[in-house]
Amino acid sequence: MQVLNERPYWNHYNPVKITRGSIDSIGKIVYGDKILLVTSPGFTQRGVVDRLSTALRDRSLSLFDSVKPNPDLKELSDVADSLGKKSFNCVIGLGGGSAIDTAKVLAACLPNLSLPLEYIIQSKSIQLENESIPLLAIPTTSGTGSEVTPFATVWDHSNSKKHSLAGDFVFPKHAFLDAHLTLSLNEQDTLYPALDSISHALESIWNKNRTPVSAAFAMESLRISVAALPRAMMNPTNLEAREKLQNAALLSGLAISQTRTAIAHAMSYPLTLRYGVPHGLACSFSLVAIIEHFLSFSSDPELVPILTKVSKLLTELDLDKRLGTFMKPPEVSALIASDCEYDSRSLNYIFSTNLELSTLLSK
Repeated sequence: MQVLNERPYWNHYNPVKITRGSIDSIGKIVYGDKILLVTSPGFTQRGVVDRLSTALRDRSLSLFDSVKPNPDLKELSDVADSLGKKSFNCVIGLGGGSAIDTAKVLAACLPNLSLPLEYIIQSKSIQLENESIPLLAIPTTSGTGSEVTPFATVWDHSNSKKHSLAGDFVFPKHAFLDAHLTLSLNEQDTLYPALDSISHALESIWNKNRTPVSAAFAMESLRISVAALPRAMMNPTNLEAREKLQNAALLSGLAISQTRTAIAHAMSYPLTLRYGVPHGLACSFSLVAIIEHFLSFSSDPELVPILTKVSKLLTELDLDKRLGTFMKPPEVSALIASDCEYDSRSLNYIFSTNLELSTLLSK
């Protein structure tokens, strides 16, 4: 048993400005006068796009509202080509993680159309010819924390692969929080993003790249989530609980922006690619077992109480039963055993050398 110590040398960097307010005041902070709004059809149908248009009435606004869950590499490349004839000096990403990730990709690749999107995403070290377009991220779910991270997830569905666009050029310039936009979320769209937020916080705590700053963000995020998630699920219109969950997602996003994710996320990607398991569920069904494994090696007095509470909450949510609506337990074990290699994500787990996947999945 051991108490975790931070690395003796570390750094912390996050350049995203964060504002809480009403989207009706968004015109005061938007950059430039040629704006691309990236969102999904529901926000057009529910009138949110009209509200933004009114707030930005003095600007030229172009709309792309066809974002789909888990944005696909080929589709994003086609969208970039179709928008390439226009010039923009600001991109707004409005929506959940998929919308903001789509906006991140477009903000980076539209000024660099001479470079194929596949190259930009798959290159381990990319030097863009031109700077990304400044991005304003407006999250409408409380989960991914994408509004403050330098990552964008892109899926290559035809080849069953997941890619991550990563680098300082992916950071949004500004994150804008309006919890009123989350009040209409149903139970599933409340729970699964919140599970993603909890997973991010945990993954940054048991991470080899953790720092005192990331750990502080993560622990506060978990404390908030444990208290606020049951309240938001019981009363979806509880604005205070919604604001708390939004804060929790932001904090866990700030944590993983430094550490990246770890073993739970490494195990999640095959489930989403092959069975369509929602990301928040795919990266959280294993958390109770990983918490048990982690606490068998660490007796850190700061961590034990909060991780015990998180484990209790996750157990009460019966994630195995929810996962069972997508796939059977033997399929989970077989898929992860064949597809989850010990890549950089799984090796971020601080006790990865003591972890046997088969033992973990049998619990």
